[in-house]
Amino acid sequence: MLVFILGGARSGKSRAAESLAQSGGRPVTYVATAVAADDEFRTRVTEHRRRRPPEWETVEEPVAVTAAVAARPGRTLIVDCLGFLVTNVLFDAAVDPESDSSTSDPSRAEAAERRALELVEELAAAAAGHDGLVIVVSNEVGQGVVPPYPAGRLFRDVLGRANQIVAAHAQQVLYMVAGIPVVLRGSPGGEGLER
Repeated sequence: MLVFILGGARSGKSRAAESLAQSGGRPVTYVATAVAADDEFRTRVTEHRRRRPPEWETVEEPVAVTAAVAARPGRTLIVDCLGFLVTNVLFDAAVDPESDSSTSDPSRAEAAERRALELVEELAAAAAGHDGLVIVVSNEVGQGVVPPYPAGRLFRDVLGRANQIVAAHAQQVLYMVAGIPVVLRGSPGGEGLER
């Protein structure tokens, strides 16, 4: 079963995913897609790790997330988060994230966009068919301002499409607002989710 949890920054997405996973009674694997590139972010990663139960397996996988899911049948998996997966593919070589005027090469950006969406489609299909619970966490990026630079607009557009792909495959979709889950699809609530 695929559960998709999305929301804005600090909306309670990861905590909701962790709570839901913990209530399932199966072994849990946390698939972390973030790459900690600076001290501040490493501190955030450490805080995330600290609040997880010690028996949970953590897999740090910035791109090959589908393989990580497929290799763990019968487990509950949390993929946190789709935004970093998209970022890792898009900004690997396609665009200069510091650029405020143009992508480094539009054809490379288009190829990276296609690759990102293909990976998301593969992940969504694998997660929906997984024999355990797969919880995918993502950021909702469509309610903010239009980014003032091309790389930001590319990210927003691709993640918006990626979110639609995962939501289309998910049996349950939750939107987190101020720590409160709003059910967009599926049964209201669920064990482990505070209301």
